Amino acid sequence: MPNRLIKFASMLIIFMPVFLITGPFLSDLSVILIDLIFLYLIFKNQNTDVLLRNNLFIFFFIFNVYISIRSIFTDEIFFSLKSSLPYVRFLVFIFAVSYFLRINKKLEKNFSKLFLLLILVVCVDAIFQYIFGFNFLGFRIDNPDKLNGFFKDEAVLGSYLIRLFPLILVTFFSLYGFKDNKFKFYILFILVSFVIFLSGSRSSLALLILFVTLIMLLFNELRKTFLIISSISILLLIFLLQVSEKLKYKTYINFYNPIQTMFFASDLYPLEQKNFYFFTPVHDTHYRTAYNIFKENKIFGAGNKMYRIVCSKEGIYINKFSCTSHPHNFYMQVLAENGIIGLVFIASLFIMVFFKLFKEIFLRNFKNEKKYDNKSILLLIGIFLNLWPIIPSGNIFNNWLSILMYFPGGFLMYFTSNRVK
Repeated sequence: MPNRLIKFASMLIIFMPVFLITGPFLSDLSVILIDLIFLYLIFKNQNTDVLLRNNLFIFFFIFNVYISIRSIFTDEIFFSLKSSLPYVRFLVFIFAVSYFLRINKKLEKNFSKLFLLLILVVCVDAIFQYIFGFNFLGFRIDNPDKLNGFFKDEAVLGSYLIRLFPLILVTFFSLYGFKDNKFKFYILFILVSFVIFLSGSRSSLALLILFVTLIMLLFNELRKTFLIISSISILLLIFLLQVSEKLKYKTYINFYNPIQTMFFASDLYPLEQKNFYFFTPVHDTHYRTAYNIFKENKIFGAGNKMYRIVCSKEGIYINKFSCTSHPHNFYMQVLAENGIIGLVFIASLFIMVFFKLFKEIFLRNFKNEKKYDNKSILLLIGIFLNLWPIIPSGNIFNNWLSILMYFPGGFLMYFTSNRVK
């Protein structure tokens, strides 16, 4: 029985990137099943210390208890609790993935094979859709300035790729290594980066630039080649912008126009003429609305999922862009819905990861030393990207997005605990 459960959980982990493409239902169901199998096995083997004596688990369990208690004191208790109470499943998911990687020695390799194949198919499909207007499944471009690929009418291709990019590179190293497969590595990196650019997601492109910067700071062996590739890519992009009206229009709509809007007044913001916006007038409204909610309850916030409920109240509402499901920034959302106490948790994690990376940059560049192996560093960078505050983002409590962010964490826990070189 335990062996069958381990194989089943391992299979769910292997297919998790596929389930994420299909939407939140199968991926979230898989998380729940993996968690239940994991909890059954550790209780059966009397190995609960793997959770109860782990500082990370205790830290985030307290966070989950806090947001759940806060939900009880909202005007929409059950509506808020649906988001906060079961959120602990993603924390358990990290430990579950690490656990199954450790006890199933074939899992890492099998996952890597399917994952890399999937990413290649996703990227080729996206390029095909960009050229012909429809993808392999017949899905047409839903938004003229974005690619949706296999995600049908959801413009999340860029987010999917950039948030899994570190794990993509880790699986490449697991299968092929680097020294004898440099050319394949660079082709893979360029391919994924190019599709992120084509996806039309400004946030994903910004995170990609940050990702490349951190790689050059942390991987001396890649720095020179990455500088060359980046320079060639910029020159090639400039050339393509001159010869392709389609690419020029897409670039203007996705990147130039929003940047221009940040610094000049816009009719989208009817209350006042401003000479600066946070990203766009719409995002600016979301953030200011979230700040107004925060001012109403600075310590505890309004409660999970309550942004969409209280955004229309007098003293909080700004204009027609105020009310949406969330304020499109992790930190502004936590500040509005969970207050200063909630912000302490997410900010503490970001600061911890920041200092780990900063210390590693110092060690690698000035001491010629390493505290973490390359796989762990890539995954740490991934967490840093997910928690990067100065960028528009999705709903931090969203099921689909949470799986994207937590899933690589299980691999990081596995590599750091085993010190794989």
